[in-house]
Amino acid sequence: MKKILSFILSISMMTLCSFSAHAATLDICQKDNGVSFEINDIVEFSQIYGICADRAITRVPVELELGNALYTDLIVEIAPKVVNNDSGVLNFSVSGNFYRISDNVTVTVYGLSGSFEYTGSDTSITGSDSYHNSTLDGWTGTSRTSTTKESDSQISVLKGDFTLYLNNKENNTAWIRIAVNEKGMYAVGGDYVSYDVN
Repeated sequence: MKKILSFILSISMMTLCSFSAHAATLDICQKDNGVSFEINDIVEFSQIYGICADRAITRVPVELELGNALYTDLIVEIAPKVVNNDSGVLNFSVSGNFYRISDNVTVTVYGLSGSFEYTGSDTSITGSDSYHNSTLDGWTGTSRTSTTKESDSQISVLKGDFTLYLNNKENNTAWIRIAVNEKGMYAVGGDYVSYDVN
């Protein structure tokens, strides 16, 4: 009986591993001085891992540790595609908080949002915004939004750059990037660098 159970368990694990190798994933890469993340398909990722969509808006939570003093959590959100054959509109928003690890207090809130239109042969960004606001004395934040078009393809990229300051000294920097191609395929990712200046 143990051999049969062991065989069934090993078959189940092989099936699960082969499935997850082809599934959408949230890739988190911890580095010496920070962390990065990337999601290639938010909708597929949320369906695979049972993350519910509220009012047809898909939300994926991401939690990242930024060294010894801070961590961040953010919500990556995509509204349903407004589709007309091979063209459509994608609306994204990413909103997050920087927290102090010692007492779990929020020090700033930040976010990036954008609207992308794709036609099947081209893509464009029709709206964008970013913010980074302090919620605790001594902490401040700045944000900057930029848009680019990758020259070798029809990919529009929206990028938000965020800088966190403690007592007017740079403490952390981050960027979040949303990229959409002419067929409505997309990726969302970010990179955080921590200086742990206290």
